[in-house]
Amino acid sequence: NHWSTDTANALFELLIPNPQKERLKRKGHISWILDEKSAAYPWELLQDKSLDAKPLCINAGMIRQLRTTNYRTDIKRAPQKRALIIADPDLKGYVTQLPGAKDEGFRVEETLGKFDYPTTTLIGQDASTIIKSFFSQDYSIIHLAGHGEFNPERPKESGMIIGDKLF
Repeated sequence: NHWSTDTANALFELLIPNPQKERLKRKGHISWILDEKSAAYPWELLQDKSLDAKPLCINAGMIRQLRTTNYRTDIKRAPQKRALIIADPDLKGYVTQLPGAKDEGFRVEETLGKFDYPTTTLIGQDASTIIKSFFSQDYSIIHLAGHGEFNPERPKESGMIIGDKLF
């Protein structure tokens, strides 16, 4: 919760293997496949030391994936195409709102709309609305843009933050 340029630069130097640093500096998209311990680091906020550098997530696409041995093997496919977009939920002061996440939600909605892809868009909505929409339909795409939290001691208290201690 206390980002600083110095910390972001130091973590970049300590956590990123040297052969990968130049690729990330060129603003390449990246998919992070993380274990429980490495998932706790703020990978999106790392920043190299070059002049006018910004956190990695500003200029590149990033996906975080948790590597686990505990997962469902029989995943139900959505019967029709439909997307759910959840962006910058109303967190009622639990943590700060993310205007960039809100903008991302609108951009994803616009992009899917160009392909006539049916969407349910929940931008700035409360936890109750999000939960009801999430479980009332099947979706072939679920796009989340907002704060996330990982708690290795209590994994059920992990995920996208949609309210005060609600994930």
